[in-house]
Amino acid sequence: MKKIVYFIMAHSDPDLLTDTVRLFYNDDDFFIIHIDKKSLPALKTSAALLSQKFKNIFILNEQYVSWGGASQVQIQIRAIDLALNELSNWSHFVPISEQHAPLKAAKDVKLFLENKISYINWTNVQNMPPEIQSNVSQRLRFNYKELPGTGSFVGGDENPSYQVKDLKHGSNWTILSVEACQLILQMSNLEITNRLLMSLQPDEIFMQTLLVGATEVKNINTTYVAWPHLTGRKNMTFDIATYQKAQQMNYLFIRKREKFLPKEIEMQLDDICFLNREKFQKYLQGPAYPSVLSEVSSTTNLVAESIIKKLTQIDIDITIEKPVNKIASVYLLLKSFRTLDNLRLYIISSDNINFKVGIVWITKHIDPDVIKVNGYKTTLIKVRAPHLFRTREIVISQNDFGFIKIDDRYDGTTRLVTAVKEYLKVLESFDSLPF
Repeated sequence: MKKIVYFIMAHSDPDLLTDTVRLFYNDDDFFIIHIDKKSLPALKTSAALLSQKFKNIFILNEQYVSWGGASQVQIQIRAIDLALNELSNWSHFVPISEQHAPLKAAKDVKLFLENKISYINWTNVQNMPPEIQSNVSQRLRFNYKELPGTGSFVGGDENPSYQVKDLKHGSNWTILSVEACQLILQMSNLEITNRLLMSLQPDEIFMQTLLVGATEVKNINTTYVAWPHLTGRKNMTFDIATYQKAQQMNYLFIRKREKFLPKEIEMQLDDICFLNREKFQKYLQGPAYPSVLSEVSSTTNLVAESIIKKLTQIDIDITIEKPVNKIASVYLLLKSFRTLDNLRLYIISSDNINFKVGIVWITKHIDPDVIKVNGYKTTLIKVRAPHLFRTREIVISQNDFGFIKIDDRYDGTTRLVTAVKEYLKVLESFDSLPF
């Protein structure tokens, strides 16, 4: 029986990652772990320890990742490349998150999977309800550019031929055959591949559009996601009733798991796991995990302080807000006394090098269509930060659509503040909004 390559994508908690690896681990399959570059050092240390203690656990070099962005697809392609070049005798590639849990034992997962078959949940966008068709197709209307570790913003002019023939949409939790993995690498330089990567949230259309019809695929969703409308739990975590329901429906995996699992679920998982908690800890005998460090480094504080200091010196009366968030090292919202209440200028970065400046229209109107206001196009943005998630961006093409790279702190912050001044003039030019 051939092996499975599990690709675990992690970004948050070292103990959560370690326990998720324990739940999936067996000594026959391969495991590749990727840690989001903006994650805490403790998580990276935990991943390194796992790879030192288990011969079949490997680490993919870290990069910045943003939710639903091209980077989420790119790390999967990089992991596929590593698996094809470095690992042998495997049949399927299974991407999971640190919040996944198994519903079947590893041997039963292998019995479920058929050679040369990929398992991809998909729907032809042309067959979806009109409002969903519009939502998905609008994601390709502009060329989107990803700010490393933060999210995707409009980074180019509107694409007049944005409709993609045979566009397909579905869950980003797929299982790919080794043949499909080889095909994805062969497709890496195709125009359609690059077009999909420049869309908004490509993780839900990339594999579906490229692979369905090009290789053998079964339209089966193998991961049960505990959506609130299915479980009544707003935090999207599963309880014992949901876990058992997903098992009865013959899913292979479930998400999202809590860090500390209920005892009833823990007992069921012990029955299907290769190693129970006690045996797994024996494998891990070695240095203790480091304590969790502060989320904001001193370097981050210096960059933010440098930006704020220069902003307070400009000849425009502004107020600066610093919303609490976890995805960005620098996140500021600005307005002046002449600014409409639901407009803000934002500055955001996750790596203190690549910054995005823009104007956000804070509205509950989340229609994906482009709406023109004061001669400017506005489009939906989905960056997981307060006031940016499911709001609208006013698209301004100056200064490379607001993307600014700071190589030198003094010169870079000066260029950033120059861009802020230009955007503030645009911000203050709005005297009304349609809703």
